[in-house]
Amino acid sequence: ALASALQRIAPAARWPIATALVAHAEDAADHNLPLMNWYAIEPLVPLDTPRAVDLAMASKTPTVSKFIIRRAAFDESGYGPLVDRLAAADSATRKWMLAEIVAALAARGRMAAPPAWQRGWEILSADPDEEVRRLARLVAVRFGDPRVVPAMRAVVADAKADGAARRAALAALVAAKDAGLPPVIHPLIADPVIGKDVLAALAALPHDDTPHVIVAGYPSLSADGRQAAIAALVSRPAWTLALLDAIAAERVPCGDLSAFTVGQLAQSNDKQVLDRLQKVWGTVRATPTARKAEFDKWRYELGAAAMKQADLTNGRATY
Repeated sequence: ALASALQRIAPAARWPIATALVAHAEDAADHNLPLMNWYAIEPLVPLDTPRAVDLAMASKTPTVSKFIIRRAAFDESGYGPLVDRLAAADSATRKWMLAEIVAALAARGRMAAPPAWQRGWEILSADPDEEVRRLARLVAVRFGDPRVVPAMRAVVADAKADGAARRAALAALVAAKDAGLPPVIHPLIADPVIGKDVLAALAALPHDDTPHVIVAGYPSLSADGRQAAIAALVSRPAWTLALLDAIAAERVPCGDLSAFTVGQLAQSNDKQVLDRLQKVWGTVRATPTARKAEFDKWRYELGAAAMKQADLTNGRATY
């Protein structure tokens, strides 16, 4: 009853009740109470972040503690209190806190390094636990911290490193838009562990050599790797031309280009792509008028106005 009522009182008045509720360790595994408490506490985090972080540390409900830290990490202003608490924490606490910060930054994307991070990195990079240092590097690279970029690139390139760690480092560098990453990962497109991830990363980071590297390495790729390579190459018109040239020169089998991909390329606004596609593939048939009319009909019937009248219960049952 208290957890339900807590959401209906003024946020500033919630602190005493919230503090008492999350002090009950026996509620931590309850199906509803941790989330009910969190829904009431969430508005308090930006309202008074230092106090919220203190509440996270005192809470006996891990779900609430973790979500408070993750919510605080969404805002630049939250890093002062977070770094203060990280500095005072032991390695085990730092580990789960950093995991939540990494999750927040992954959802948000790249963020400018807050002033408090300078001191935070110096403290965390000296932690005796390697997992703490690894998570700290992931946070640092999301902030575009140049001190960690070489180390993160080295992790990605290390074939002996843990696959999950390599993928996480790669994702962080891509999110940070590391312009120096493509030459480092060009030799990794056929890597049995992260090759497909590398190809997806290359599609996100423009580099003049990328299409030539992918085409040259295409024969050595697995079936899945080849589809990832084609997806990367059709992501940019100039790269698409390199792919179509390779097909014309029989360096890439024409059959590897699916009808779906051809259909997408046929919608391109680039005349060079359209001309080259016709030469290597032939005429691409346009969608018949009757089919277009049917598409338009359903776009209208399933439009925003119609969706406002939708029967959500029936939708849930159907799903």
